[in-house]
Amino acid sequence: MTDPVRGLEHDHVPLSETVARIRARLVKSPAREVIGDLPTLRLVEGLRDDLLAHFAKEEEGLFPFLSREVPDLARDVDRLLAGHESVCGCIVRLAHSLSVGRGAYEDIVALFERFERVYAEHSRSEVSLLRTVGTRLDETQRRELASLLDGL
Repeated sequence: MTDPVRGLEHDHVPLSETVARIRARLVKSPAREVIGDLPTLRLVEGLRDDLLAHFAKEEEGLFPFLSREVPDLARDVDRLLAGHESVCGCIVRLAHSLSVGRGAYEDIVALFERFERVYAEHSRSEVSLLRTVGTRLDETQRRELASLLDGL
């Protein structure tokens, strides 16, 4: 059995790598090449979809499980839920701006930088929670969580 807590923590590696690739494209590209740039848009859309899938595993599997098994972490879980809303809002707006070619280059970069800050803050909070959870679950709980997450 793969440790489900470590698996969720590891999900952040490819997500963060994609954020870095988007940053590189936005920062290194002349303004005229970012607006309407299909490869950049595809990266952003892929990141959006990957984030939504990751958040679904947490919201439909991890968070209900933690509410039942480790209820003293409820406040932390609530903060992460709020963070999901912020991260999703930023990435959806960024994808929309790139897809319709609306907005100046500077506005798109500012929106990306806002997303990047929100994402980084959320990731740090999530990893911290996962590490706490990792020290508190026994093998039976880990198997149950793995089973829940496998179904999502």
